[in-house]
Amino acid sequence: MLVNTQFFSDQLMNIIWNGISHIDKNICKWCATPISAKNFNRLIGSSTYKAVPDLISANIIDWEATTFWLNHNPHSSPTSSKLSKILSHRIRAVTFMLPTGSLQQRNYPKLYPTSPILCPSCRLHEDTNRHLGLCTSHQSSCLTIMESHRLFLIDILTQHCITSSPVDISHRVNSCKIFQLSHYFTTYRTLSPDHPIYLLFYNYVPLELTALFHTFINKTKLRKSLLLKFLLSLFKDFKQKIWNVHASSLKTWESATLKITSKSKKTYRSKFGHRSQKSPRQHVHTSNIIHYNQARQPLDFGPPITSRTYQHPNVNYAQHLIWASSNFLHSGLWHHYLSYIPFDNFNYIDQFPFTSLYLSSHLFSSFCNSSSSFIFTNRVSPSSL
Repeated sequence: MLVNTQFFSDQLMNIIWNGISHIDKNICKWCATPISAKNFNRLIGSSTYKAVPDLISANIIDWEATTFWLNHNPHSSPTSSKLSKILSHRIRAVTFMLPTGSLQQRNYPKLYPTSPILCPSCRLHEDTNRHLGLCTSHQSSCLTIMESHRLFLIDILTQHCITSSPVDISHRVNSCKIFQLSHYFTTYRTLSPDHPIYLLFYNYVPLELTALFHTFINKTKLRKSLLLKFLLSLFKDFKQKIWNVHASSLKTWESATLKITSKSKKTYRSKFGHRSQKSPRQHVHTSNIIHYNQARQPLDFGPPITSRTYQHPNVNYAQHLIWASSNFLHSGLWHHYLSYIPFDNFNYIDQFPFTSLYLSSHLFSSFCNSSSSFIFTNRVSPSSL
C-alpha cells in the first residue's frame, strides 16, 4: 500500500493502525517501527539476555545497526561451513553463550571440577562470559585495537564526507568515549558494563559509533557500506586478538591440567549420557543393494491406498517418489534406477488431451548419454481427443 505524504500537513485526520501509531509513510517502511518494537520487547523478556540488563537499560546499543551486523554474510555463497562458524560465534557472543569455563563446566560436569574455573588470562576471577569484557589482561589488546581503528575511522570519514573539514572530523572522533580508553584506564582499573567498549566484546554496536556515521555521511547506502566495512575490521580484531587468545589459553589449561581433549567432549554423550545406561540401539539391517539389471520388488512410498480420494487408473502411485526424485547420487546411468517396471508400460501420454506431443530421442539422449531402446516418439492425433 502506497501512501502519498505530500498532503499530510493539510489533512484533517490520519489513519491509525491497530491503535498503535499513525501511518505516515509507505506500509513496508512504516511496519519496521512496530515490528522492531515487538522484537525488542520479546528480547527484553528473554532469559538469554538476563546477563546484560545494564546494557539494555543504559540505552547505549544501536539495535538497528546490531541487527544489520548480525545478519551480514561476508561470503558470496548463501550457505557454507565458514559462514556457519561466523554466524554461530556472533550469536554466542550476543547471547553471552561463548564457551568459557563456566559454560564448559555446565555442559560437561563429568569432565570438569565442581569448584569455579578461574579465568586463564588473569587467574583472578571466575571465567564467565560477563567477565570476558571486564578482564584486566585484555586492556592492552583493547587499547591497540581501538587506536588503530580510530585512525582508520578518521580516514574513512575524511574521504567520503563533503560537508565537514578533516579537523572537525578528527576532533569529533577523538572526543568519543570509545576512543579515550587510555584516559579511562588511568582513572578506573577496569571497564564498567555500561561503557560502550564493553559492547564490542559481544558484537553489539554502540550508538556512539553509529552517530559518527550519521553525522558525516548523509547517503544511507554509502553510510551502511562504510559502517559495515569498519565493523568487519573491528570485530575481526576483537575476535582474533582477544577471544581467540582467551580460548587458546583455556584449551591449553584443560589439556595440561585436566587432560581434556576435543575427543573427550565428542564422546561425552556416549560415555556419560542417558543412552549409555540403556541397551544399545537396535540397528535395522537392510538387504544388499539390488543392481539395476536385477528384478526389483515393488516399493510403496506413499500413504495407504484407502486414504487417497482419487486414483488414476494408469498411474502407479507407488513409483511416484522414484520417478520424481533425483538420481544424481547413484552410480551408473540415471535410467537404470528409474523403476523395476519396464518403460514400455509407461502409457500416460495417451491419457492426456494434448493436441500434439512430440518426444524426440534428442531430448532424452541429453539425459541418458546413450541411445537407449526405450526412448520413443509418439504423436497424439486430434481425432483421438
